Amino acid sequence: MGVLAMERNRHDYCINLIDDWVVHMSTPKLCLVIDVEATCWDKNPPSGQAPDSQRGEIIEIGITSVDMSTKEIVDSESIIVWPTTTKISEFCTELTTLTPEYVQENGRTFGSAIYYMQCKYKTDRNMWGSWGKYDDKIFIRQCAREGVRYPFNNSHLNIKTLFAWKYGFNCRLDKALNHVNIPLVGTHHRGIDDSKNIAKILLTL
Repeated sequence: MGVLAMERNRHDYCINLIDDWVVHMSTPKLCLVIDVEATCWDKNPPSGQAPDSQRGEIIEIGITSVDMSTKEIVDSESIIVWPTTTKISEFCTELTTLTPEYVQENGRTFGSAIYYMQCKYKTDRNMWGSWGKYDDKIFIRQCAREGVRYPFNNSHLNIKTLFAWKYGFNCRLDKALNHVNIPLVGTHHRGIDDSKNIAKILLTL
């Protein structure tokens, strides 16, 4: 069996697992597609800010709920989070459009954001997915650093990997959208917009 055929078999296996999960779950049959934005710099953080182990604090959690039984997008939301050990750089604002003023006015603590997600989206029961492993890794790191309980169960879906298994190559989100003829809607590197676009890709897999 060729490599491409093996990858497609993996893709089909994962999709079958999702279908089985949808059939047997007694709780809401949602996949929470999540994309986070974090503090970042063109090169290194300025002196006096976070050490290497603390680089990148979440400043936005974009969530798009997908009903996996009907294959429809239910809703989307942006949760803004205050950084505590780093500052939002000009580079970060240029990339995400998020300004320090906007985040300060509309944000909340990381712990409050996690609690809100748990209550509203039942993150301990619903499947969740993201484009790659970055989002899961930053949640794990920041939860450990701030003493906040990790909000998800073990059902993380790597949508980037599913895409690669189906189409035979790995790529950035914008390239993936172009490949499946879905226009990039909104602002790339805004959590809410990227989560919507990733959800649209999920529904093609």
